[in-house]
Amino acid sequence: MPWASPLGGNIVLKLAGELGEDARSLLAGVAAVSTPIDLEQTRGRLERWDDRMYELRFLGRLKRRIRALNRLRPDAFPIDGLDGVRGLREFDDRFTARYFGFRDAADYYDTQSACRFLDAIRVPTLLVQAKDDR
Repeated sequence: MPWASPLGGNIVLKLAGELGEDARSLLAGVAAVSTPIDLEQTRGRLERWDDRMYELRFLGRLKRRIRALNRLRPDAFPIDGLDGVRGLREFDDRFTARYFGFRDAADYYDTQSACRFLDAIRVPTLLVQAKDDR
């Protein structure tokens, strides 16, 4: 089962920014293509009717991953209520926040968005985005 994160670009950019000068000894550079760097804005955009199919696809992937984690560690990853989740914010409130120690979805979006760390990146960085990417 592939475990690559659809938010991998956000994660690597955030890491590079958090490391700041220390990143130079660990990373030659970073690259991200079409990466959501503001998680709240991205989630909000996906809720629009014209992007709803992308939200549902992403949500389906998240649900499959949580079910797989539940099969490995049901005690750590309970899935009660998963079938009733209809959107990303609800998923992040009920599952992401609970599993990974965030207060709620808003706390997760605020603290984990790479946009807060971009100005601290000190290694060569390639970021390829469309004008309307968030």
